[in-house]
Amino acid sequence: MLTDASMSRADLKLAIAQRAQRIIQDSDGKEVADPTNPTDDRLNTALRNGVRDFWHAHDWSFNTQFVQLTLQSDGTGPINIEGDPCRYLMPENILSVPRSSVLFKGPEATTGGGRAAVRHFDEVMNRTFLDPNSVGVPQMVGVEWNQTNRPGMRGRGQFSLAVWPKPDRNYTIGFRARVTFVPLVEDTQYGNWPAVHDRTVVAFAVRDLFQSDRNPDSPWVSAADKDAGEMLAMSIRVDDEDYRPQTLGPRDADTWPSGRAVSLFNFPTNETILTATAYA
Repeated sequence: MLTDASMSRADLKLAIAQRAQRIIQDSDGKEVADPTNPTDDRLNTALRNGVRDFWHAHDWSFNTQFVQLTLQSDGTGPINIEGDPCRYLMPENILSVPRSSVLFKGPEATTGGGRAAVRHFDEVMNRTFLDPNSVGVPQMVGVEWNQTNRPGMRGRGQFSLAVWPKPDRNYTIGFRARVTFVPLVEDTQYGNWPAVHDRTVVAFAVRDLFQSDRNPDSPWVSAADKDAGEMLAMSIRVDDEDYRPQTLGPRDADTWPSGRAVSLFNFPTNETILTATAYA
């Protein structure tokens, strides 16, 4: 629920224009009002750049989220790569590899679930190459940046995920990853960050405004840069004190056993030597 302090895109743009005027200084260092208002296009650009710079200025508690993906065992899912049940394109808003354990669960309550180990992407692909016929619950997951665009789409690539062995049924996997900010395109739209940071976003946008429109050595740029730094420090302090839990939950939650199938193989002959259930 948004608080009364929340600022919409229109509110942020107005605050940027007002703040830009308030910190203008004349040649004697005296604060005066700037008679020239930034154009609407310039305000939009400054706000977009300010949001971007703020979002990437710190590892915020709110710029990660729990991601859930469906592993389609027949390779026909919308995120399967080239019909491969072991390879998937992750959502475009994902900006990082998994930052937590990868959990998995089956489609029915009776199928249970557990944790899959996060490994280097090459390790997962090597295992798939050497042992392509194994089928079972997810045991290893790897993520890397994939330069290949989805067919018919324009733009850059995105993260892709590999899993081993080939899923024996459809699974839902979940993990925490860093996500991108939501662009502000409508004047009635609000940012996807806590309202307490709106003033910091404004300070970053004002800094961008002056860095582009003023001489780099001018007092306007120095004042805006100082203000952005002070607001960033405030936001970091609030984020650390008010938005981060002391722990991630009961300590014993990290020690819950999760069953997974483990197989020993003779890779030269691709023969299964032993299959058992292990708990970690």
